[in-house]
Amino acid sequence: AAVGPPRGFAPPSATSPPFRLKWGRSHATVMAARALLLQAAEDWEQHPDKRAGMGPPVAAAKRLATNSAVEVVEIAMRIVGGVALYRSEPLERYFRDVRSGLVNPPIEARALETIARAALDDP
Repeated sequence: AAVGPPRGFAPPSATSPPFRLKWGRSHATVMAARALLLQAAEDWEQHPDKRAGMGPPVAAAKRLATNSAVEVVEIAMRIVGGVALYRSEPLERYFRDVRSGLVNPPIEARALETIARAALDDP
């Protein structure tokens, strides 16, 4: 038996409306995460004297970047299908790699607590 895509499988076309919606969603997600992450990094570099108070924006940037990466990889996996789970495919590795961000500090609960504390408790 030949190994390959199932019969009738056709890779998504860049002109397909469902594909374009998924691509647009992924791209918008990456753009937002990148903007927040770059802003947090720039603030960190430009204002070393204020780093002690940068916990909330750094936590928010890490949280958004991680969750965005997970979302984008999951969308890509849905586009290509089961082949994304083959160890020989880059998406399988990306899937594992982005999920590691979910368990590396600060985990989401701690990040959200840091953000809430700054917004609600600090003057």
